[in-house]
Amino acid sequence: MDTTPYTRSTSTDAALQKESRGGIVALIIGHCAGLMDITALPIWVGMVLVGSLALEPQKAGFLLTLFLGSVVLSSLYFAPRLTRINRRRIQPMAYALAGLAFAWMTQVGSNYGLLATTHVIAGLSVGCGLSIVHGTMGGTGNPHRTAAIAFTMLSLVSTLMLSILPPLVGRIGPNVFFYTMAGIMFIASLAGLLAFPQIDKVAKHESLAVSRLPARVWFAIAGVSLLMVTHSMILGFVERIGVSHGFSTAQITTVLVVSGLANLVFVTLSGPLGSRLSAGWVVVIGPLIQATAALTVAQLSIYATYIVGTSIFISVLTFTHVFAFGLIARMEPTGRVLAATPVMIMAGSAVGPLLGGMLAQHVDYASLGWAAVAFGLLAATSFGLATRGLR
Repeated sequence: MDTTPYTRSTSTDAALQKESRGGIVALIIGHCAGLMDITALPIWVGMVLVGSLALEPQKAGFLLTLFLGSVVLSSLYFAPRLTRINRRRIQPMAYALAGLAFAWMTQVGSNYGLLATTHVIAGLSVGCGLSIVHGTMGGTGNPHRTAAIAFTMLSLVSTLMLSILPPLVGRIGPNVFFYTMAGIMFIASLAGLLAFPQIDKVAKHESLAVSRLPARVWFAIAGVSLLMVTHSMILGFVERIGVSHGFSTAQITTVLVVSGLANLVFVTLSGPLGSRLSAGWVVVIGPLIQATAALTVAQLSIYATYIVGTSIFISVLTFTHVFAFGLIARMEPTGRVLAATPVMIMAGSAVGPLLGGMLAQHVDYASLGWAAVAFGLLAATSFGLATRGLR
């Protein structure tokens, strides 16, 4: 497998590299806001929807499926139009609307119809903003390095969130979570308004005229989506799994914090290791490690195993995805696929919570581990087909 860094030297790259540091910071903040929903799944599903609002696991999972499915639909609409829209105007507006939707969730209580409506609005808005952010990130000179920095910051913010919010949700109630998400979206909107890169009329060669994607790109897309099915299915219920094992809230919160710190270490290493490890091997082995960790978390009621398994499960996803981002950027350099990164991530993530909720409600939480193994094998196979022959 080829181990060279994923760098490109096109006119688009040169234009993007002239942007200010503020523009890069705006992209990173937009990335963190758009993917905060994934990292917040244990709080959102387990503590807020099931624990505080007393929804059944299947209904709670369906709300997240509505949100993530809306992200997918929005991204499918905006990704092909990336080079024809005013990114500096639309991105701040999208995140501002998402913030308003999360703020509205604090007013609806346990009204399931209104919860569903607000989740759809928030999802459509996040999908728009995140598509613009990722499409712009994909046009940088070294997409792997840009993604590594962005995921490192996401990991840092997520660790803080996972350590602070659980006790606050327990003491204050679910609204503290929704207000936090609204605040994050408003910050991303403000950052985009002040400093989003001025690249609206750049990248003429990225014109999305109809052309067929290579088969290997489709396999890579499928691999990312399958990774996210496993991730959201387990992470959304990892707090409930801990409860089913008999662990206390304090113990589970400790696990979330430790796993966040472990993820921060691994994603920080993903940047410098980009030129030293074969991306082709990383994306094949990563899903297998992820599935093994998920099985361990779901099946074993040993606290030490729960900590280690959850930490590995979360860390390997981020590490693998950074390499997949760079790999896809090299396979398909126009940026149109990377603009659809939310589709890849959220399509898989949309399936996970609903599937996990159905299995948990009608079988048990332990069954989630075996489902993770099945999806892990499918993801490894997809990535294997995508990278076959790359030397």
